[in-house]
Amino acid sequence: MKNQLHNLTNRIKAFTAKSASGGGLRKSPTLEIFISRTWTEDKEADWCLRNGTEIIKQGKTGNLSDLVDLQKGVKTIVWSPTADTLITEAEIPTRNRSKINKALPFVLEEKLLPNPEQEHFVYHVRPGLPLSVTVTSKLKLAQWLDIFHEYGINPSAMYPQVLGQALENNCWSMTLLGKELLIKTSNFSGFSCQMDDTKIPVQLTNALNSLNDDARPEKIFFTQVNVDLDVKEWSDETGIEIITTNSDLWSTFKILTPSLNLLQGKFKSKREINPALSRFIPAASIALVWIVFSLIVNIWEWQTLNTSFNNANIQMRQLFQTSFPDAKTIVDPALQMQRKLENLSGSSGGYMESDFIALLSLSAPALAALEDGAVESLRYSEKSLNISLGLPNFKTLEELKGRLVTIGMQVEVVAANSRADGIEGRLKITSK
Repeated sequence: MKNQLHNLTNRIKAFTAKSASGGGLRKSPTLEIFISRTWTEDKEADWCLRNGTEIIKQGKTGNLSDLVDLQKGVKTIVWSPTADTLITEAEIPTRNRSKINKALPFVLEEKLLPNPEQEHFVYHVRPGLPLSVTVTSKLKLAQWLDIFHEYGINPSAMYPQVLGQALENNCWSMTLLGKELLIKTSNFSGFSCQMDDTKIPVQLTNALNSLNDDARPEKIFFTQVNVDLDVKEWSDETGIEIITTNSDLWSTFKILTPSLNLLQGKFKSKREINPALSRFIPAASIALVWIVFSLIVNIWEWQTLNTSFNNANIQMRQLFQTSFPDAKTIVDPALQMQRKLENLSGSSGGYMESDFIALLSLSAPALAALEDGAVESLRYSEKSLNISLGLPNFKTLEELKGRLVTIGMQVEVVAANSRADGIEGRLKITSK
């Protein structure tokens, strides 16, 4: 059995090494879909298929059916409109999941306009800091997912767009998409606002003014997607350096904060197997089949051995009853038969191999070869002969043990201690 399990382990290792060839597991491709606030009406969405940082394909579609084939074997991610999700913080002393879920609606009740029961809460635990929380309408989430499912697309994750921007330490990030400005203030916080002209949005000004001097960002990195807006006056108004760059959509938004996935709880995706792990399914299947097979074989062997044991026990009882018909109680027929035979042997003048006379007579030639007085005492106990010896050295003790083993005795050196005139040794001799 051990050899079979060893072979199975080697097969799994070989399969794993083959799957991960090329210096480690490759990143799993992702299909990312970027939807706007008007998406439920016009169904127009930007999409991108990429592997890590490499963009394989990208485009724009008004028909989600075009993306069905692309999602096969990859993880599908949706970037949802920031304005439809409140990203905030909550001070809750407990870290018990059940208690947090019950407390969140009451802690954030003042920040929520609708009934808290109509909101979907997702939170992230930060050691020593308040919980990061997203709040999204259950109805809105259900509408989005219904549309995706209608076209055969099953997203495994959904993130507010604002959290997809890169962020440097002590800095903010902003991205302008048409007339919507996305502002990321930390890895787990941000908001969006509308821009009607080139003036700095009031929401941005208010957010900066509400901060202490130590909490204000050192810089703001402003990425403009497919637009070119002059915001030099913003730096003067805010007193913060604003660094402007131009970029495309998919170079700006990347998976940076997967812990705030909106698809949790009852909205959790049914598709839980990571495509990167799918390559291990055959190996896992082989292991499962082998475990089941081994279990069946072991059960069969146990039943066979149990049947053989019961049959042998029945035969032993029958033999004992035939040999000793006067015996009325049979508990352990093998042990009882041995004792009966020992009693018969003693009463007939014979002896067993483990009797004192037998052990002494077999050991006598080896003991006779020792010097006079070497044997200091003999004691018979529990079918063994215990001999205390006074010998000149350890070599003599080993030679005696060797002679006794040669004639078929089982010898155990119980003690061997040095003394002034040589050594003191004790042997325990039994028959094999």
